[in-house]
Formats: sequence, C-alpha cells, structure tokens
Amino acid sequence: MNAEQGLIFIETSGVSMRPFLWSGEKVIVKKTNDTELNRGDLVIFRLEGNLFCHRFLCKRIINNRTVFLMRGDCNPTGKEEIFYEQVVGKVVGILKGEKAIDLTAWRWRLMNHAALLLAPLTGRVIQWASLIKKKFK
Repeated sequence: MNAEQGLIFIETSGVSMRPFLWSGEKVIVKKTNDTELNRGDLVIFRLEGNLFCHRFLCKRIINNRTVFLMRGDCNPTGKEEIFYEQVVGKVVGILKGEKAIDLTAWRWRLMNHAALLLAPLTGRVIQWASLIKKKFK
C-alpha cells in the first residue's frame, strides 16, 4: 500500500479514539468521495489546522450543504460537524506494531458498527476510570 495506490500513512496521537486506536499507531488512509462513507467508518479530517481521526456518524443537510457528523469513540457526547472539503480520506487499515489490520474486511466492518454503537458507553467507562484513578493517587 502506497501513495501510488492513492494511500497515505498517518501516525496517530491523542486519546479520542481509545480503545480502538492508540497513540503511535499508523492508519492507512484512502481518498474517498462522500458516497463511499458508511456509518462507523474512521475518517481523517482537518479542523482548525489539525488532523483528526474520528468515527463517521451520519450526514445531514444544513443550509443546503451536506454536513458530516463525526465523533471520537472516547467522547460520549461531543460531535464535530464538518464539510466534505475537510475530509482527507477514509481509514482502510491500521498498523498495530508489526500487524496490519484491513478495515475493509467484513469482520472489521462489523467491528466498526459495534464500536459506533458502544462508543458512548466506552467513553463513559474510560472517563469514570480516569476519575477514580485520580481520586486514589
């Protein structure tokens, strides 16, 4: 997989996609059009000069423009509204150390849908665990 195939590699940082993605892992990103995005897909987009990798929730029409709603798995309530022009591409693979995960395979597509449904709960559990850890330090 390489740039000749329309693929780029981006190293992740931050906590918003835990536990699905961890800082330092690399994602394999493919440029895509807006009709190829499915609920639960991981999408790289630009917001305020930074790159983010969040899960695609849905599309809405606002003021005659298509808006994409995105959310990090670790963020149970927040959502970003972005336009297609901000989309860098769709994550089609993850490099976890020496292991490559093909997110286009059916089992990972299923996992993405499950992660989408469980994300609010996962985010809350991670927040509670963080609070408990701080309290007992």
